[in-house]
Amino acid sequence: MTSGHETGASTAAAQSSASDEARRLHGVFIQVEIDDSIRGDRELAAKLAEACPVDIFAVGDSGIEIVDENLDECVLCELCLDLAPAGKLRIRKLYDDSVLERA
Repeated sequence: MTSGHETGASTAAAQSSASDEARRLHGVFIQVEIDDSIRGDRELAAKLAEACPVDIFAVGDSGIEIVDENLDECVLCELCLDLAPAGKLRIRKLYDDSVLERA
């Protein structure tokens, strides 16, 4: 029987478990693949971050970074594909294994 009050340790464990589960579920529907040849391009990273309506891209210390927790918010607008060099960025729809990319 529980008292209805969790201890600090059990609360922290529950939060950690929930956080691990949330991290595991990112990218259930969408995966963004970035070619290594453009990954370090901070100028392109800034353009992608500005254009993406759901903040999937960020400018990191080493260039383009993916914000994992926003992946499944992708609306398939293809603005990122319009900005990236042809064939260097792909959006993989994991639910039907199709790929969006510019040739």
